[in-house]
Amino acid sequence: MTWKSLKAVGQTSRVQVVGARPAPIPTGNRFLTAHNEFMYLRILRLVPLALLVTACSSTSASVDVKPAASPYETAVQEGHAFTMAVMRRGAVTDIITPREMGALTRKHIDFTQELADSRLLLVSGPFVGERVETSLRSVAILDSTDATATHERLCQDPATQEGVLEVETFPFIARSDVRAMPNIERATRGAQGSDVLTLRPYILMEGPTGAEFDTVTSGVEDLVLLRGDCLGGTFEGRTMVVLDCRTVSEAQSLISRGHTLDVRLHPWVSTVALTEMR
Repeated sequence: MTWKSLKAVGQTSRVQVVGARPAPIPTGNRFLTAHNEFMYLRILRLVPLALLVTACSSTSASVDVKPAASPYETAVQEGHAFTMAVMRRGAVTDIITPREMGALTRKHIDFTQELADSRLLLVSGPFVGERVETSLRSVAILDSTDATATHERLCQDPATQEGVLEVETFPFIARSDVRAMPNIERATRGAQGSDVLTLRPYILMEGPTGAEFDTVTSGVEDLVLLRGDCLGGTFEGRTMVVLDCRTVSEAQSLISRGHTLDVRLHPWVSTVALTEMR
């Protein structure tokens, strides 16, 4: 296969002639034509390399881009992530006898103490008196970032196994140093000269997470013992605040008014050591 040069309208072109010998490049354009062919071949050789570099750059860029951490992942890294557990009345509460309930309550207390001794359970206590959701029984904060594993552990509670209690767990971001509670509790008992757990009433306030709710609680900031945000379950998007108040009416008189938020106040009982969290 060869090439043959032709001249037409003052221009030089080439056509392929099968079986002919190569025709000489026209003398007038010999150097220019050879140079162009040389550069064309060089460009062709560089194209695969350029494509490879581009592909590698794209791959590298996609690998380096990391998704932004979620609020809970950030809390885990900073040590503010916990699991909250909410206990509600179970299906068999109304059919169990008082005697059986008494025995089951003792087993439940022993199980709770076991969790506290292992430092998994940090803060807990039952709801008392009138409350918005009558099925609520207790709430607890546990030193775990795995709500599923924590749920499985709490389902080993004899009261849960018997159907007297139902448990719900979800991620919780605390704005207080909750992990200090075991040491505070130990110091409080030492100061009292007794190993008996001393309880007292508080008010657990909940409202929608956000700046507006923080403004509502600004009037009772000096009474806030513990505050945190719920990230799942039936309390998704709610902030929990423990107030150093003994009655709902006392808390209501101190909370900022003039808002339209869904704010709820629950009478709650927990260890007296919680007052040291302020």
